[in-house]
Amino acid sequence: MSFYVGMSAADQRQAVADAMDRTYLLIKQGMATRQAKELQQVTQKYTTQSKLPALQQDIDRLSTQKTTADDAVFAVKGAATAAQEVLLRLNEAFAAAKTGNASAFDTALTRINIMIGSRGVDLDNLIGNTAPGTSGQETRFIDAGATQVSLSLRSLGTQFLLTEQGTGQRMETNFYNQTLRVGGRDVALADLSLVSRSDDTLTFTDGTDSWTADLARGGLPVTSAWTYGGLTGDGQTRAVDDVGAAIRLVTKAFADLSNGQLQAELGTSILQSRLSALGDEATALNDSESDALAAEKKAINTRYQMAMSNLAFAAQAQREVIGVMIADDPVSSSKNQSVFDIMGSAFTSS
Repeated sequence: MSFYVGMSAADQRQAVADAMDRTYLLIKQGMATRQAKELQQVTQKYTTQSKLPALQQDIDRLSTQKTTADDAVFAVKGAATAAQEVLLRLNEAFAAAKTGNASAFDTALTRINIMIGSRGVDLDNLIGNTAPGTSGQETRFIDAGATQVSLSLRSLGTQFLLTEQGTGQRMETNFYNQTLRVGGRDVALADLSLVSRSDDTLTFTDGTDSWTADLARGGLPVTSAWTYGGLTGDGQTRAVDDVGAAIRLVTKAFADLSNGQLQAELGTSILQSRLSALGDEATALNDSESDALAAEKKAINTRYQMAMSNLAFAAQAQREVIGVMIADDPVSSSKNQSVFDIMGSAFTSS
């Protein structure tokens, strides 16, 4: 207090105001720091205790299943569509067999084999050709997310195999360049003619060499026109019967694939419903947690705003009290004598 003795009232007032401003600023900074810390703590609370991360994991898991299921639907749908195309080509082959048109017959078979290609791994080309002379029959379980679809598959191509008797030499047909691979050379299919046939044992020639081989059908029970004697005589009847059997197999395969497609689409629709429900739940939860966080932050900010207002009000009140104490004594004849001066004089005289 003695610090203010001897100072004019104006100087005393300024000194006190400066001291109070420094104190007010320190308190204000401390309150701001504490407010920021509380806001950080409440934000951290909602971050660590939020149910959204776990819900998002469920959504991500279902989304992955949905992608797998969509791939399954796409694969089965593609196989069903291809089976329809095979049926069209077989009907063309059937008409060609009935009329003895070997060229049209082979064209239809070539289009089938080129169109369906070869079966790959997983869901790649479910009806494609497998190894020559094999049916490609298998039972495949397709994961459609909410359901497992069982498919009875077979190759819908005609990749047949000839194995020469005595040597075991394999002879495979290349439908792209219309040749038969015999030993180290390619023989044009157009140069081949059937000499004799007993069931699936064929003797044939290219005009220069002759071979006797056993026939193993691949996928569908249809082979090239030359194996039916160019669609003449008994060979024509055999070709008509074989194409008819192939049509029945493909018709059944198409029905199975179409049914599998429906089941797979049902599975994906169930997954989509679950995903939509989880998405709605996540949106509602996010809104709820955001609203709760905003409410707590607002409460903190309001509390500190009120505290700052009260602090400012208290500081102003103190300034007014100090101002009165520092003002000139209205009783004393001495001017510029504040309460501090009076108290200081009393302190000195004692």
